[in-house]
Amino acid sequence: MKHGSEVTLSYPDFHWPAGTQVAVTGPSGTGKTTLLNVLSGLLRPLSGRMQYGARELTTLTEADRDAFRRREVGYVFQDFHLMPGLSALENVELGLRVAGVPNAGRTAREALERLDLGARLRHLPAQLSTGERQRVAIARACAHRPGLLLVDEPTAHLDRERADGALRLLREVAGELGATLVIVTHDETVAQMLPQRFQIGRSA
Repeated sequence: MKHGSEVTLSYPDFHWPAGTQVAVTGPSGTGKTTLLNVLSGLLRPLSGRMQYGARELTTLTEADRDAFRRREVGYVFQDFHLMPGLSALENVELGLRVAGVPNAGRTAREALERLDLGARLRHLPAQLSTGERQRVAIARACAHRPGLLLVDEPTAHLDRERADGALRLLREVAGELGATLVIVTHDETVAQMLPQRFQIGRSA
C-alpha cells in the first residue's frame, strides 16, 4: 500500500485467531503504525485482503468501516488523544456514546474504576499523571468490549516499572474480553512478554 507520496509498504500474509496477543516489531519507517491503521479500517490497502471474522473489510464503504471501528475496535494511541477539556469520565463516556453503547455513563465509570481511577473521574487530563492518562485511554478503548484491541507504543512515556504494569494490564483486559491484542513496540522487553511476534522488515 502507498504511504505518503513516495513510499510503498508491503506486509506478509498473516492470520491471527481470536484472542491472539502479538507484538508488531521492526525498524522505524517499516509501517508498524500504518498496519494498525489498516487493521482498524482507518486506511484501506491498495491491494490484498483484510478479513475480520466473516467480514471482508477491504470491500466495505467508508461508512461501514466507521461502523466496524466503533463496534469492534479499541485503539490506544501513543499520545493517548484525550480531549483536554473533558474529565476522565467524560472522555470515556464520549467514546461510548459515539459507539452507541447504552448506559454510557455507568459503563464509563465501571471501566475507570476497574483500572483504579475511581478517585480521578472528574479530573482533566492535565491533572492526571502520564500513567493515569494512559489508563484513561485504555478504559476508553476497552469500555465497549471490542474484539480487536490495537495499541501503539504503550511504554513510550513510562519508566520500566510502569511500562511492565501497563503491559500486564493490557494483556489482562484483552484476556477478559477475549479480544485480539496487537501491540506495536520498539521495546524488546515488551515484545518478549507477548506470546507472538510479527516482525516487519524493510523491503529491498
